[in-house]
Amino acid sequence: LMCLNFLMIHLCRNYPMYEELLRGYFGGANIRGRMDGTLPRAGELNADIIARGLANVVTGIAWSFTVPYLFGMCAKFDGAGRAATLGGFCSKMGLASGPLVAPWVIGADRYGILVAWAVGALMLCAILAYRPAGQLDRRDGAATAGAGVPSD
Repeated sequence: LMCLNFLMIHLCRNYPMYEELLRGYFGGANIRGRMDGTLPRAGELNADIIARGLANVVTGIAWSFTVPYLFGMCAKFDGAGRAATLGGFCSKMGLASGPLVAPWVIGADRYGILVAWAVGALMLCAILAYRPAGQLDRRDGAATAGAGVPSD
């Protein structure tokens, strides 16, 4: 379905009716284009607009793979499930309150700074998640080696 997001850039260039048809076909799936405001309704698509659209697609793909992996890490560290529940709560609260708080902290219409802060925060999160992920890999590798199951 993420490929359809990119497809909308080309198909909906002049004909947003394709966007509506695909939304109807996929039951209101996350299809982005001119109808939802991801791309401007009028005018030509320049390199800036295409770059923003591609960044949106790449972010969606990265989010779709990374968040379940991090929730799985939380679940493996805490068998009772409290860490995974807390992780889900924090994730949803961040999604709900981030767009509200960011303009107050950074300032309205300062999107360059906002993107820089977001990329920095993501890099910090990746660094902080690296060590626990390594611990889980070593623990799972030792468990499969002890059970006589060949590891990859």
